Amino acid sequence: DPVHERVLLVSLGDHLVRTETALVELVSGTDGRDVASGRARVEDLVAANRLYRRTADIAGDQAVADVLDELERVLIEIAGTAPEASTDDLDVMRRRIDTRGLLFKVRVMREQLQDRAREPMNTQGQETTL
Repeated sequence: DPVHERVLLVSLGDHLVRTETALVELVSGTDGRDVASGRARVEDLVAANRLYRRTADIAGDQAVADVLDELERVLIEIAGTAPEASTDDLDVMRRRIDTRGLLFKVRVMREQLQDRAREPMNTQGQETTL
Protein backbone atom coordinates (compact mmCIF):
# COMPACT_ATOMS: atom_id res chain seq x y z
CA ASP A 1 0.00 0.00 0.00
CA PRO A 2 1.60 3.29 -1.10
CA VAL A 3 0.24 5.22 1.89
CA HIS A 4 1.76 2.74 4.34
CA GLU A 5 5.00 2.81 2.38
CA ARG A 6 5.10 6.59 2.62
CA VAL A 7 4.54 6.43 6.39
CA LEU A 8 7.34 3.88 6.65
CA LEU A 9 9.68 6.08 4.62
CA VAL A 10 9.02 9.08 6.86
CA SER A 11 9.44 6.96 9.99
CA LEU A 12 12.70 5.49 8.72
CA GLY A 13 13.89 9.00 7.87
CA ASP A 14 13.21 10.07 11.46
CA HIS A 15 15.13 7.03 12.71
CA LEU A 16 18.07 8.01 10.53
CA VAL A 17 18.03 11.56 11.93
CA ARG A 18 18.18 10.19 15.49
CA THR A 19 20.91 7.74 14.52
CA GLU A 20 22.92 10.43 12.76
CA THR A 21 22.72 12.54 15.92
CA ALA A 22 24.02 9.65 18.02
CA LEU A 23 26.91 9.07 15.62
CA VAL A 24 27.83 12.75 15.55
CA GLU A 25 27.78 12.81 19.36
CA LEU A 26 30.16 9.84 19.43
CA VAL A 27 32.48 11.33 16.85
CA SER A 28 32.63 14.65 18.69
CA GLY A 29 32.40 13.26 22.26
CA THR A 30 35.30 13.34 24.62
CA ASP A 31 35.20 10.17 26.72
CA GLY A 32 33.42 6.90 27.46
CA ARG A 33 31.09 8.56 29.98
CA ASP A 34 29.62 10.68 27.17
CA VAL A 35 28.89 7.55 25.15
CA ALA A 36 27.67 5.50 28.10
CA SER A 37 25.26 8.22 29.20
CA GLY A 38 23.35 7.78 25.94
CA ARG A 39 23.41 3.98 26.09
CA ALA A 40 19.62 3.55 26.56
CA ARG A 41 18.94 5.79 23.58
CA VAL A 42 21.41 3.85 21.42
CA GLU A 43 19.90 0.54 22.55
CA ASP A 44 16.51 1.84 21.40
CA LEU A 45 18.08 2.78 18.07
CA VAL A 46 19.47 -0.77 17.73
CA ALA A 47 16.01 -2.28 18.28
CA ALA A 48 14.35 0.09 15.82
CA ASN A 49 17.14 -0.38 13.30
CA ARG A 50 16.60 -4.16 13.35
CA LEU A 51 12.94 -3.74 12.53
CA TYR A 52 13.65 -1.34 9.68
CA ARG A 53 16.39 -3.63 8.30
CA ARG A 54 14.07 -6.64 8.35
CA THR A 55 11.35 -4.60 6.65
CA ALA A 56 13.81 -3.50 3.96
CA ASP A 57 14.88 -7.14 3.47
CA ILE A 58 11.26 -8.25 3.09
CA ALA A 59 10.53 -5.39 0.69
CA GLY A 60 13.59 -6.33 -1.36
CA ASP A 61 15.27 -2.95 -0.85
CA GLN A 62 18.78 -4.35 -0.57
CA ALA A 63 20.56 -0.97 -0.66
CA VAL A 64 18.66 0.24 2.41
CA ALA A 65 19.04 -3.13 4.15
CA ASP A 66 22.81 -3.09 3.58
CA VAL A 67 23.29 0.37 5.08
CA LEU A 68 21.03 -0.51 8.02
CA ASP A 69 23.00 -3.72 8.59
CA GLU A 70 26.27 -1.81 8.71
CA LEU A 71 24.69 0.82 10.92
CA GLU A 72 23.34 -1.82 13.30
CA ARG A 73 26.81 -3.25 13.88
CA VAL A 74 28.18 0.15 14.86
CA LEU A 75 25.18 0.94 17.06
CA ILE A 76 25.64 -2.37 18.91
CA GLU A 77 29.28 -1.52 19.48
CA ILE A 78 28.37 1.95 20.77
CA ALA A 79 25.68 0.51 23.06
CA GLY A 80 28.27 -1.81 24.56
CA THR A 81 30.77 0.93 25.30
CA ALA A 82 31.73 1.05 28.97
CA PRO A 83 31.91 4.37 30.84
CA GLU A 84 35.56 3.66 31.50
CA ALA A 85 36.35 3.14 27.79
CA SER A 86 39.71 4.59 26.92
CA THR A 87 40.21 7.39 24.48
CA ASP A 88 42.03 4.90 22.26
CA ASP A 89 39.00 2.57 22.23
CA LEU A 90 36.73 5.45 21.28
CA ASP A 91 39.17 6.60 18.62
CA VAL A 92 39.03 3.13 17.06
CA MET A 93 35.23 3.38 16.84
CA ARG A 94 35.44 6.91 15.45
CA ARG A 95 37.92 5.84 12.77
CA ARG A 96 35.72 2.87 11.86
CA ILE A 97 32.74 5.19 11.40
CA ASP A 98 34.88 7.59 9.38
CA THR A 99 36.62 5.03 7.15
CA ARG A 100 33.30 3.36 6.32
CA GLY A 101 31.81 6.73 5.47
CA LEU A 102 28.89 5.78 7.69
CA LEU A 103 27.71 9.30 8.46
CA PHE A 104 27.80 10.11 4.76
CA LYS A 105 25.86 6.94 3.90
CA VAL A 106 23.22 7.73 6.53
CA ARG A 107 22.80 11.29 5.21
CA VAL A 108 22.54 10.16 1.60
CA MET A 109 20.04 7.42 2.42
CA ARG A 110 17.97 9.84 4.53
CA GLU A 111 17.82 12.32 1.64
CA GLN A 112 16.89 9.58 -0.83
CA LEU A 113 14.10 8.36 1.44
CA GLN A 114 12.82 11.92 1.87
CA ASP A 115 12.74 12.29 -1.92
CA ARG A 116 10.84 9.01 -2.28
CA ALA A 117 8.35 10.10 0.40
CA ARG A 118 7.73 13.37 -1.47
CA GLU A 119 6.93 11.69 -4.78
CA PRO A 120 3.37 12.51 -5.83
CA MET A 121 0.65 9.90 -5.60
CA ASN A 122 -2.23 9.66 -8.04
CA THR A 123 -5.87 9.81 -6.92
CA GLN A 124 -6.05 6.03 -6.46
CA GLY A 125 -3.32 6.28 -3.81
CA GLN A 126 -0.66 4.69 -5.99
CA GLU A 127 2.80 6.12 -6.57
CA THR A 128 3.22 7.90 -9.85
CA THR A 129 6.40 7.83 -11.86
CA LEU A 130 8.03 11.04 -12.93
